[in-house]
Amino acid sequence: MAIYTAWEMERINSEYEPKLDLKIARYISCNKLESMLSSNTLFFCNAFNFEDKYEGEIPSSFFEGWSKESEENYRQFNILKNKVYVPYVSCWTPYQPGNKKM
Repeated sequence: MAIYTAWEMERINSEYEPKLDLKIARYISCNKLESMLSSNTLFFCNAFNFEDKYEGEIPSSFFEGWSKESEENYRQFNILKNKVYVPYVSCWTPYQPGNKKM
């Protein structure tokens, strides 16, 4: 497990923080787009409803260097956390001009 300094965390965050002028897009039906525009709202999906059974799964490489006991404790913690915390997501991607489906 890595421990990061404040400088390293700032560097990591800046790599993943989107620029304010970034144009984004997503695949969406016309009906959903009309609903979002008319209601001035965004749609967020419950991540537990995704069809991919591995979505949100912790990759085994995450636990490299951990003891089996620590790994099991972490996994058990996540099981308990998922009973009280429900992640909702709205997936977007950087806009690519010329992509008619976006």
